[in-house]
Amino acid sequence: MTTRATRRTVLRPERIRFVVNYPWGDVYITRLRRALQRLGLRTMNDGFIEGSDAGGFFVGADTKSLSRARRIIRNFDAMLETDDEMLDDERALNELLQTLAGTGVYEVTQDWKHLYYLADRETLHLLGVKLSEKDCGLDGEGKEVCEYTVRRLPQRKRRQRHTLRR
Repeated sequence: MTTRATRRTVLRPERIRFVVNYPWGDVYITRLRRALQRLGLRTMNDGFIEGSDAGGFFVGADTKSLSRARRIIRNFDAMLETDDEMLDDERALNELLQTLAGTGVYEVTQDWKHLYYLADRETLHLLGVKLSEKDCGLDGEGKEVCEYTVRRLPQRKRRQRHTLRR
């Protein structure tokens, strides 16, 4: 007996709210990544920040973009193995990030302790997502928290894909 696969429509929420507390950057990165995935964006780990006191990931609109980004990163890693001086070259890393941006994949990073969410607003806007800080204050237990929302922008308000200014 053969069965026919059925297509299911996956409904994605229009707006996702998440709350962040201390350690700000670490919690923010985890919850932002989860929220972007729920909006339908694709993410992958950022191997360049492993071993540092930062957290982050790469984000793109689809799996095809992330596959291209993985190949670019593998080639970059191979170049690092042959040229140790490139490892400390900030210019080489910036060129890599510009190349990734050209494929529609962007890096989102934050220090584990300190949060500067404004740095992510332009990046996410390029992917058709608006990031907003809604409110900061004390929760019921007296701990300081901040609330953020991410939402998809209407198609006409999305920016053309271009490289970020660093």
